[in-house]
Amino acid sequence: MKTKDVATQYGLDKDKFEAFLRQSNYKSQIKDGFLGMTIDDGANVSAIIGDFKKYEDEKAKEDARLKKAEEEKKAVLASMLITSGFNFDGYTITKYSGYISGDDAISVDRGMSGSIFSSPTNVQDMLMESLVRIRRNALAELKEAAYALGCNAVIGVDFDYLTLDPQTANAGGGTTYLPYVFGVTANGNAVVIEKIENFKNSSTHIPQTTNMIAQEDPVIFPKSDPREVICPKCHVPMIIQTATNGENQGKKFYVCPNYKQCQQFFPVE
Repeated sequence: MKTKDVATQYGLDKDKFEAFLRQSNYKSQIKDGFLGMTIDDGANVSAIIGDFKKYEDEKAKEDARLKKAEEEKKAVLASMLITSGFNFDGYTITKYSGYISGDDAISVDRGMSGSIFSSPTNVQDMLMESLVRIRRNALAELKEAAYALGCNAVIGVDFDYLTLDPQTANAGGGTTYLPYVFGVTANGNAVVIEKIENFKNSSTHIPQTTNMIAQEDPVIFPKSDPREVICPKCHVPMIIQTATNGENQGKKFYVCPNYKQCQQFFPVE
């Protein structure tokens, strides 16, 4: 019997029904010929129809689950906070999940004279038109990376830019200049943040005690490294602040942006 007749009789979508048969345990009971698919006369059509409907129900549930998960993901990404700093007013960082990045790139034709059928590319205008887009894409990928780690915010965000000037030798012994490549990488630290109840905005207080002994030693990087000092507990770059009163007035200290939670600070030597 032809599958199109079975589909008509039971009110099924013929294409979906045939796709199910090709991948199911019933594929040995069908023939896929030039004139269409047929089911062996000895096959249990009622059982086939029952399994197909069960398959469709399960597929519909799975599609609904995936759609809901995608909508939830979009909502989380839309509300995800990002900052070039290392904390958020009114929030506390409860988890640090490490360094993440997102990338994007474009190629731009060189600003050479065009043929009689084209005009030369204005590299500057083309790059400026694309820069906003590739930065946005890099940030979107950065958020995706944070989401994959179960985080809802990114701190310490900055950008790295890359310009490539690719060239290659051609068959005539000359040089072929390939399109410029411009790339951007968004970097940051993925974190989980929670809102502080009854939060009142206040600046970080620098301890005025002369006892500067910490529980752990900071990670000191070479001065050429922009991170310089990393908090041993939070694993984020520390900031330099100057004491405004007390015995240490005028002295500079490395202070963790999350000092209220980790209590880490060190004198700047």
